[in-house]
Formats: sequence, structure tokens, C-alpha cells
Amino acid sequence: MKKNLKRDDMFKKLFSDKKLFLMLLKDFIKESWVKDVDENKLELVPSLFTDGVETNRESDIIYRIQQDDNEIYVFVLLEQQSTVNFLMSFRILEYMVKLWRKYIDDNKKESKNKRFLLPPIYPILFYDGVKNWTAETEFKDKIKSKEDFKKYIPNFEYELIDLNKIEFKELESYEDLLSILLIIDKIKKPEDLLKLSDIEKSYWNRVKVNTGSKRELEKVVEVMNLLLIRINVPEEERKEVLEQIYEGRMENMFEMAVHYDVQAERKKYIMQGMEEGIEKGIEKGMEKGMEKGMEKGIEKGMEEVARKMYAKGIEISLITEFTGFSEEKIKSIL
Repeated sequence: MKKNLKRDDMFKKLFSDKKLFLMLLKDFIKESWVKDVDENKLELVPSLFTDGVETNRESDIIYRIQQDDNEIYVFVLLEQQSTVNFLMSFRILEYMVKLWRKYIDDNKKESKNKRFLLPPIYPILFYDGVKNWTAETEFKDKIKSKEDFKKYIPNFEYELIDLNKIEFKELESYEDLLSILLIIDKIKKPEDLLKLSDIEKSYWNRVKVNTGSKRELEKVVEVMNLLLIRINVPEEERKEVLEQIYEGRMENMFEMAVHYDVQAERKKYIMQGMEEGIEKGIEKGMEKGMEKGMEKGIEKGMEEVARKMYAKGIEISLITEFTGFSEEKIKSIL
């Protein structure tokens, strides 16, 4: 198996693949020009827009699409933060201006001609965070007195692909490799695994026709492995689940994941950690020989349990349930 992806760069790597990027366009972008795009017309452009732009250099994908005598630039900004960036429309405007600036610099001679035109840019925000995306998609909505000054405000909006709002049924309808990867990525916590049981079995039969090469299976393995790590599935069980993919039995992989009782395993680990922490706390309290000291020792032990739980990637809501601490208390000791 290849080196595992980190979640932060997962979609950067996936969408750098022309085939998957084309699936993104065909599945989610309902514009007339998309139907004529094929892999031969796609050219991945290196990310050059870091200076002065509030972004990580790994957070964008840019493609140039050749359409007869025209060319279209499509860039995808990948946003995975748990907080919504309410200045996203301005951030995207910066990208567009820098892209046009680069185009002008690359065509200095032609740009002096009156007939010189800038290429169209199609901006996409692919959002994969926990919360729903609530920022404005139209730039003018971030300007004060927009009606009085509408003649002088850049008039554009970006296309939003919010994975939170895309239902499993819609993903099933695409029947391609990208649909499998997005279905996997929509699983954010152990209880979400139960949603996989609602996927129609016929989906797997249909998707096998479109997915099955070793290269494609490796992508599914990488993304599925990330999910299993995220929800604390032990390594041996991860290997067993992933083996189903290499054997071409992805439906079995999902069935195993659904039936794996991650919550039970977590609770077992948590309870064990709590018992150890409380035991140590009592020992400290007994050494002091005072009830107050015992209570303080128990609290210290529970704080250590909370830290270990958080380090394992367990949600704060679950930590509060098992320790009895408030969210504020937990955040203060992490």
C-alpha cells in the first residue's frame, strides 16, 4: 500500500488527478460549457498565488481548459476548516485578480492590443468542514451601501460545493469513483457509519462497471484508511476492511465498517482510562490523608483522562459525557 494521505492534503492530491477533477465538474457543475470538456482539454496549472492571499499554498487547484479558440480557467479552493471564513468572496476575488495578472504578464505583447481579452475564470469553493457553509457567495453582499454603489462593485459569485448539504442519495446517483470517495469522507463520526447501511446494494454493482482499476482502488483504500483512523478503528481491523477493497468487494468493506461497534470500543478504552485516572487520583488523595486532597487528586486524574481522550481524536461532547466536565473546563485543560 502506498503512503497514507493526510486529511489536509487529501483533496489536493485527488483533484490533481484529471479524471477525478473531470468527475467533479461533470457531477456538480451544471454549466453548458462543461459537457464538452474531456481529459485531453485539461491542463493542471501550478499554484502561484501565495503572496498577499490569505491561504495555504496547498489549498487550491487550478486547471486551464482549452475550448476551441478560447480557454477557461477553473480554480477550486479547498476549505476544510471547522470555522466559516466570512471573507471568502474577497479571498476569491484576490485569486481571480492574481490569475488575470499572471495571464497579462505571460501575454505582454498581445495585452497591448485593443482586441485583447482576459480569459473567463470559474471559481469553485469545495467545502468539507463540519459546519454548514453560511458565508455569502456573491461579492457585492460584503460591501456597505451596495445598492447605492452597485455600478462600482465587482459583480461575481463563486460556485459552492458544500459536502455537508449533499445527500448520500445524490452521491449514489453519480456511480463513479468520486462518489465513493465523497461517501466515505462524509463519515465524520462513528455513529455516521450507520448511514452507510442505507446505500442501495445495486449501487455497488453499477459502480463496479466504472471503477475497478488498481489505481482507482488505491485511492479508495487511502481515503477509507483515513476514515478508519479518524474513528479509532484498531490497525488489525483496518487491514481487514481495506483488504475487501483490493479484492473488489467494496460492498463488503462498507458492511464490515457498519457492523464494527466503534462506540463500544471507544467506551471500553475511555472507561479503562477513567478507572486508571481515578485510581491514581485516590492514591494521591490518600497520601494527603484529607478528603479535600482526595477530591483534588481525583479531579487531576480525570483531567489526565480528558487529555488522553482528546489526543485520541475523541469529540469534546463525548469527553464531557464521560468526565462530567463542562466544555469550557475541558478546553481550559487541553
